[in-house]
Amino acid sequence: MPPAAREVQERERQRRLLEDREKGLPDARKTTGSLLEEKAKEVWMGGETEGWKERRLREEQEKLANGASYGSLIMDQIWEVWNQGAEGGKGANPNGEQKAAEVRSEKNG
Repeated sequence: MPPAAREVQERERQRRLLEDREKGLPDARKTTGSLLEEKAKEVWMGGETEGWKERRLREEQEKLANGASYGSLIMDQIWEVWNQGAEGGKGANPNGEQKAAEVRSEKNG
């Protein structure tokens, strides 16, 4: 970028920063990410709260300890995403067995 363009950008940034301070708005540059980055993260994470990885790992370990397979864990996660977070649902199995077979049997029969 040409030096003159950088100077114009810097002046414009300073002007906006000064206007924001006069209006009493917080300095957006002090945050770790831009508004776009924050919104993208919010959309990507789907509203998940902090600690979701630990919670998911704990659920996974409990299901494995109860005899569920990794295949059933994957199918449960797909089921959860497909049904927009609703747990269980039609044909839900409390033992963590595969729901895909139940869905197939509903379609065929």
